[in-house]
Amino acid sequence: MNMGPEFNDYLMGIGEELAKLGAKPKMVSFLLRKNYFRIKTAFYEDDSPERMINFLKQQIFESVKSNEILTEGSKMDKPTRDVVRDLLNVIKKGPGEYYLPEELVGDEMSYIYNNLPAFSVEITVKEDMSIKGDYLMNAQTADDGDIIEIVLIKNPTKFPEAYFDLVADLNDTVRHELEHVLQDFGYRDVQFDDSEKPNDKEYYKQAHEVPAEIAGFRRIVKLRNQPPEQVIRDWFNRNKEVHQLPDEDIEELVLYLTDEYKKKYG
Repeated sequence: MNMGPEFNDYLMGIGEELAKLGAKPKMVSFLLRKNYFRIKTAFYEDDSPERMINFLKQQIFESVKSNEILTEGSKMDKPTRDVVRDLLNVIKKGPGEYYLPEELVGDEMSYIYNNLPAFSVEITVKEDMSIKGDYLMNAQTADDGDIIEIVLIKNPTKFPEAYFDLVADLNDTVRHELEHVLQDFGYRDVQFDDSEKPNDKEYYKQAHEVPAEIAGFRRIVKLRNQPPEQVIRDWFNRNKEVHQLPDEDIEELVLYLTDEYKKKYG
């Protein structure tokens, strides 16, 4: 007997109930995908949707239901530090595509920490002696927000000296993208603008970008023990080839983001 439509109704019903509990769409999608075989087993064993929903509720953090902001400090520092360490290990292997933590652990497909959604990291490392700076790096979240994708282009003639700045920028990038992971799963109370993304200085002022930017900058502030304004200005100057902003726009953003940083972190 074909149980396809009945199972789909069962699955969709669970998703709708999770949404009523406060889980945002990406969180619902993630939970259903992560627990797909458990849900399917429950369906074929004629288990009630309520029991499965109660099980899944345990995976929805209190911050989802109350919009509490997760505290900073060690809760976010350790995941960032661990991922940066792993990234450096594979970057030093040379050009290639690496999937973390699988590349280094072997049987672990995701990083798992308390009070964080599971996530993985994919990095593509390239070498190009024609780039003007020491390296170019770009990152984004993908696949429902649980994968951080990084592209790094190194000028091999600038290394190992360039590792000093690269370590700082990796810390910034990872912490920045972890903030987007939290946003994507509904752990941050932030509004997304569905209109076309700006490609000028306004990109850095978007409501969902500012918290990620200053969270990343805070990692460098803590690592280097430097004032936030210096950290932010140095970051924009190091990454001119990526953002391609004129000096007057950089200065405007430095002052704007320094003010936003101080509003949140003092």
